[in-house]
Amino acid sequence: MLPVPNPRAMLADRGYDSDRFRQALLIHGILPVIPSRKGRKPPQQIDWQRYRDRNRIERMFNRLKQMRRIATRYDKTAMSFMSFLNLAAARHWIRSFANATWRSHATSSQALRECSARLSVRHKGGKLT
Repeated sequence: MLPVPNPRAMLADRGYDSDRFRQALLIHGILPVIPSRKGRKPPQQIDWQRYRDRNRIERMFNRLKQMRRIATRYDKTAMSFMSFLNLAAARHWIRSFANATWRSHATSSQALRECSARLSVRHKGGKLT
């Protein structure tokens, strides 16, 4: 088993914003990246770039859980589960490149379809209306 490194920061949402929780993290040398609750006086300063990264990580896990096999852990061994998790992550990673190209192509072809639909409405039976 690989050694687990000590965390440098704790990324969490507003539900974890309490003085006791923040102090416990700081005692262990962990930087709390937690936005303040709406009514907190005075609001705590946070690193918003790190907090945005937390959101990206959370969305990635939600995408992976869309696959039933991962959400329900059908695999019996940890090795096969991790293997499928790696395959699923690679699949989403590859799709991000393919979809970027497809989106730009789809947008241009959709614009062509709309333009031709307008022309066909204006041009009926050889006469321009």
